[in-house]
Amino acid sequence: MVIEEMIRNLETREDVQILRGIEAYELPLLLRAEAKPAVVKQIINQELVANFHKVTGDLVKSAIAKRVEHGIAIKNLLTYADPVREIEKTNPDTLKESRMMPVSFRFDIILAVFRDFVAVTKLDAADCKGYVVRDELIAKSFESVFNVLWTDAEIV
Repeated sequence: MVIEEMIRNLETREDVQILRGIEAYELPLLLRAEAKPAVVKQIINQELVANFHKVTGDLVKSAIAKRVEHGIAIKNLLTYADPVREIEKTNPDTLKESRMMPVSFRFDIILAVFRDFVAVTKLDAADCKGYVVRDELIAKSFESVFNVLWTDAEIV
């Protein structure tokens, strides 16, 4: 599935797009740049994401560059890791601000909220799947949860 088809489906026919395989990781990255939100708010397991970066490194670098080119900021809530992975650290050059959740916070998916989209990806290389929902109320609700977690997280 190409990103244009996914966007068309979310705009015209379906408000939920189910993704399977590596597309479940890749397409939400591409959708962020296409949607051009002011900010992406996401919660990630930084250790599991690193495994996907190994497989999709060029795409990740391209998605970051495109995000920065469009002036899209990102707020990252990270699962605990010591040390914090370099790519996940706060970096003004990539418009990224990151905060660390407590050690007890287990989160084995990516949850990304931007504009009226919510993208969820299961970070299991053998069984990667996810979905994108386009709904303003659902997105605002997830954003509220993110904002509460953000205020209590440790700046990194």
